[in-house]
Amino acid sequence: MEAQKVDADGVIKTFNKARATGSGVYESTVGYGEEYPQYGGENLVMEMNNSATGIHYPDRTYERGFDQTHFGTGTRGANQFLKLLSKVGLDPVDDFVRVYRDLGRGCNTDYPTYWLYVWCNSNVMVATTCNPLNGDAASRTVSSEQGYAGYIGIGGNKEAVDTAVNAVETLARKVKDRRDNGLFF
Repeated sequence: MEAQKVDADGVIKTFNKARATGSGVYESTVGYGEEYPQYGGENLVMEMNNSATGIHYPDRTYERGFDQTHFGTGTRGANQFLKLLSKVGLDPVDDFVRVYRDLGRGCNTDYPTYWLYVWCNSNVMVATTCNPLNGDAASRTVSSEQGYAGYIGIGGNKEAVDTAVNAVETLARKVKDRRDNGLFF
């Protein structure tokens, strides 16, 4: 199940360039409404509601969540997160989807733009509220720091979820809490 070794510097540069230009991997941004297209794949379900997280893996049998997860600072933290993705066979670029969440759903424009960062394939989904590869945060109200994942939601087949959970617990420098049988907190 483990993916090939990735070029961490290259992946980080890819995400930083996307942030600066709004292109590249961020062209795969999905959401709902007219601003962003709906996700067309089979590995992620997006709920059309005001929930900040509002996403899940198609099979919800095995779900785990982690609260305020930090893999370390700077490039070291990004590399630790890349190891997690590799352990469950997720490509950091090709399996990435940025998800737009409109918390106000058009009725309350005071809500900030909110993002989720998702890596998914036919076996597993790893979703974060902050992108630990380049430090992009969920919204303007969350501090951004490379290596910080914020909340992590994991769903998928049992083997992949167990592998991802073990990877978070061994690779993360700090985890505030863990939730079984559900994504996020």
